[in-house]
Amino acid sequence: MKNKYLNELKEYLIDKDVKNEEINDILNDYESLIIEGLNEGLSIEVIIKRLGKPKEIYISLKDDLVYEKHYSNKITSLSVFIVLILFILSGMLFNLWTYNWLLFLLIPITSIITTNKWPYMVTSLSPFIATIIFFIFGMLYNIWHPLWLIFLLIPISAILTSKDSKNKLLGLSPFIATIVYISLGYINSNYYLYFWPIFLLIPIIGTSVIENKKVRIITLSLLLLSTLGYLFISFKTNNFAYPLFVFTIPIAYSIYTKEIEVHINLNFFKNKVLSFLLLLNVIIYLLFSLLVKDSWGYSWTILMFIPMLFIYSEQKFNHLVAYTPFLSLILFYLVGYFVNNGFKYSWLFFFLIPITAILFEKDSAVIKKETNKE
Repeated sequence: MKNKYLNELKEYLIDKDVKNEEINDILNDYESLIIEGLNEGLSIEVIIKRLGKPKEIYISLKDDLVYEKHYSNKITSLSVFIVLILFILSGMLFNLWTYNWLLFLLIPITSIITTNKWPYMVTSLSPFIATIIFFIFGMLYNIWHPLWLIFLLIPISAILTSKDSKNKLLGLSPFIATIVYISLGYINSNYYLYFWPIFLLIPIIGTSVIENKKVRIITLSLLLLSTLGYLFISFKTNNFAYPLFVFTIPIAYSIYTKEIEVHINLNFFKNKVLSFLLLLNVIIYLLFSLLVKDSWGYSWTILMFIPMLFIYSEQKFNHLVAYTPFLSLILFYLVGYFVNNGFKYSWLFFFLIPITAILFEKDSAVIKKETNKE
C-alpha cells in the first residue's frame, strides 16, 4: 500500500510538470514520514490519511516547487504561421487547394505533441490522424464507405493506452467485430445477412471475466453451440430470422446464473402509452425486416427508439443530449446507406452530440450552484 501511495503521488507530480529532482526529494521525504509512522505503531491507512491525497500534497507545496521548462506555447504559436505559409505555397505552386486545408490540423497536432505525455498523446492525436486519412483517401479513391471505420481508431487507441490491461480485449471486441462486419459487407452486400454472428465475439470474449469457472465454461459452450446451431439451421432452411430463438438458451442460462441481471423499470410499464410504443416499435421492426426484402442491413435502426423511450420515461426532455447518440447513429447509417456516397459526409451527424450539449446542457458549475441552493 505504501508503494501504491508513493506511485500515485509521483504520477500526479509528473502530470503537473514538476522537475524530476523535486519529485525524488518529495518522495524520499514522504517515504521517511511513512516509515516513522509505522515505527510509532500507526497503521499504513492512518498514516496515508494524515499525509493527505496527492492533490492535497501538491496544493500545499506548489508555490515552492520547481517546474520543467516548456516551450510548447511558442512552438504552437509559430506553427500557425508555418502552416499558413505552407498552405499558400502548396496551393499556389502545386494547386493543392483541394487537400492542403488539412495542413491546418498541424496546429492542434503540434500543441498535443508538445504538451501531452505518452501514452495519452496517442489518444489525443487519434481524431486528427483519422480525419487526415479519411479525407485524403476518400478524395483520392472515393471510398468514403467503409473508410469511415478509420474513426474507430479513436476509441481503440483509448482502450490500448488505458491502464486496465485485463479487459482490453473485451473492450476492443465491439470495434473489431464492427470493422470485420462492415468490411465484409462492403465486399459483398449479402454478407450483411450471413456474417452478423461476428458480433457474438463480444459475449464470447466476455465470458472470460466470469469468475466461476464452471459457469464460465458452460456459458461459453452454450454460446458456441447456439452460434453453430443458428448457422446450421439458417443455411439449411434459408431463413435467417426465426433460428435466432436458439440464443434464448445461453441468455436464459446467464439470467439464471445472474451473469445477466435484469432490472425492470416498473414505472415505464405503468405508463400505457410508453408500453404501447415499445410493443409497437418491436412489431414494426419484425414486420418490416421480414416483409421488406434485404432490409436486415438497416432495419435495426428502428430498435434505436427503444432506449430513447426509456430515457424519456426517466427524464422526459430535460437532457436532450441523452437522445443525440441514438439519433446521430440513425441518421449517420441511413444517410450513408441510402444516399450515394452518403458516408462521405454522414459522419457529420455525430457533431449533434457536442452541439446539443453546448446549446442545451447546463454548465457543471451552474448545476453545482443550484444543488447547493437546494
